[in-house]
Amino acid sequence: MQTGPTPSRFTTNYDVLVERSLELAHIPVFDGFVGSYQPFFVPASVVPPEAHGATRIWKLHGSVNWSLGAAGTVRKGATGDGAMILPSHLKYDESRKMPYLALMDRLGHAVARGSSTTFTCGYSWGDQHVNATLLSGLETAPTSAIFALMYGDINDTDGVVEYALKHRNLTVVGRNAAVVRGTFAGWALPPSTGAAPNDFLSTCVSEDRSLAPTSARVHLGDFNMFAGYLDAMSNQRLGRS
Repeated sequence: MQTGPTPSRFTTNYDVLVERSLELAHIPVFDGFVGSYQPFFVPASVVPPEAHGATRIWKLHGSVNWSLGAAGTVRKGATGDGAMILPSHLKYDESRKMPYLALMDRLGHAVARGSSTTFTCGYSWGDQHVNATLLSGLETAPTSAIFALMYGDINDTDGVVEYALKHRNLTVVGRNAAVVRGTFAGWALPPSTGAAPNDFLSTCVSEDRSLAPTSARVHLGDFNMFAGYLDAMSNQRLGRS
């Protein structure tokens, strides 16, 4: 998820769960395809400024409802030929073709935009061509930042941790530990002050009393927890209970 005046959402998933969910919520979506009968992909539409008033979803690995024809890539409703990037020794080569080239360039542009903030959730940092684009953006724009929210525990031999130790603008938030400004350390609960806990963070932090001093477990990498965290912030900002 890319924050900013026109936030974009990138996904490596190729199912249509996100699109169906947004449609059920009656939220307009733009994904780079235009047309009515068989919407076709237009690379120029991915370059900012893009469609306004709609949630932008960029599917970096294609989709099950994309089909590749003589005229290019088209979207065929709920089903198609699945013109996606499949795991193989050709994966990197395939990623340099359209529409993947345009989508990856869009990701790089989003991260490299000065003072941008990007969150990854549900992404394992296991795709090297995606990682290269993200890290290149951080190197191009030192004032930009990425927060990698990991579902489980992390250790100092994980690839994403090694990236964060070298890139101080990459923060990794694991269940048991984090890497902040190039430093790896475990979570620990602060001494009790008697004050009310932060409503936002209390929803995604738990205690681990098996360790002394008591350690904390941070669950922001759980997408349900992260969504609840964002909802709590939004409700308080808008004065909702």
